[in-house]
Amino acid sequence: MRVRAVGIACAAACVVLGPRPFPAGEAPPAKYRLDVKALFQEPEAIRDQAGKTILTRRAVGHPVAWDFNGDGKKDILLGCHRNMDTVAAEILVLENVGTKREPRFQWPTRKAVCLEKAQRGFSVSCGCKSGGTFEVHPVDYNGDGHFDLVVNTYWQTDGVRVLLNTGESRTAPTFTRGEVLHQIASHGRRSGGGDWTGDGVADFVFPVNHYGWAVHPGVRDGRRVTFAGKPALTSGKFKIVGGKRWFDYSPHAWNFSGRRPTGGNEVEIIAANDDPASREKPFSEKRTNLEMFVLDRQAGTVAPVGRLWSVPAAYARMSIGDLNDDGCIDLLTAGGVFTRGQDTKIWVLYGKVKNTPPKPPAK
Repeated sequence: MRVRAVGIACAAACVVLGPRPFPAGEAPPAKYRLDVKALFQEPEAIRDQAGKTILTRRAVGHPVAWDFNGDGKKDILLGCHRNMDTVAAEILVLENVGTKREPRFQWPTRKAVCLEKAQRGFSVSCGCKSGGTFEVHPVDYNGDGHFDLVVNTYWQTDGVRVLLNTGESRTAPTFTRGEVLHQIASHGRRSGGGDWTGDGVADFVFPVNHYGWAVHPGVRDGRRVTFAGKPALTSGKFKIVGGKRWFDYSPHAWNFSGRRPTGGNEVEIIAANDDPASREKPFSEKRTNLEMFVLDRQAGTVAPVGRLWSVPAAYARMSIGDLNDDGCIDLLTAGGVFTRGQDTKIWVLYGKVKNTPPKPPAK
């Protein structure tokens, strides 16, 4: 079995967190039900050092919490288009100029993820201006102690590619193109992460769209996290309980509630799905729903259990991570396309549940 290395990094809103109503006869079994309001705080828009809400004015956007400059505070990496009217993509670095527990971020004037001088710039991310972005997954791919980046470019030219950290700087690292992990034969192959297999190691999920998904299991080897080329879980072996479509964008699995420890058959998933109620509306009025599911490996089912929030932006992507270093897993999300930028905020839903590595149940 071929094995490759990869790892997953792992403003007040007027919308109140709340469960999604289920049609009659489609509610999930009682054992899957969760009080989603107890898991996360109300959404907040990321703010700069002056307390002003940051507007990226970039199409789509995939935000990831990661200590880019090695100062012990989580920064934000944002994979995005370079503006609202281009297919060219970039990865921006919003440095944390606040504190660990109260982060504030500086919009980059110069700092972005840079390739070596001989290979400046990224290829275009996608053939259309609305559907593409860079989805970013930090990882120590080669085990040298420096984080690298696995990037889903959404397009045939680069596929899912590794960007290797040159290791020449811990405060302003540069990267060189590494191998292509997955070819992308057609438009819109998304990715996700988190621990789907319940072994405490992050997995890589590719491809992802509303037709299906495939999970490549992670295996830890020292500093490296490798994943099998052959997927261990695929949507074709699971039945949706109380739903019809799979995830639209960036599904991430974790023990968000603390009720499903490592070693069990169940894991919780949060994904971004296009809001069907706003599908026919103009882009400035479209929304994306952050929805929660429970995957039961033994039963072969995936049950939707609640809507966390309706993001006021189209095509929002999300990731998970501990942005404020309080031991709880947070959700980061961003979106917006074909607008004037008013909905291009980066949002965080801070977690309420301590998410230290879960322990298997006692035997």
